[in-house]
Amino acid sequence: MSPETAKAQETKTRLLEGALRTLTEQGIAKTSARTVAAAAGVNQALVFYHFGSVDELLAAACRYGAEKAVARYRERL
Repeated sequence: MSPETAKAQETKTRLLEGALRTLTEQGIAKTSARTVAAAAGVNQALVFYHFGSVDELLAAACRYGAEKAVARYRERL
């Protein structure tokens, strides 16, 4: 993986985790590109660059969170 690709993937992961953290701590009403970007420590334009919209980011974050939860229990299942 090239350094640029690795950095882009790291940014996307930070945004996904920031979205989940923002949803959990502040609720859906206060979740925006600005609050997610702040939680992720990145520029809010990166939300749109990587996901196209806040709705797409939130959908991806929910899938990401579910996949992480399933991975923890995969061996037992």
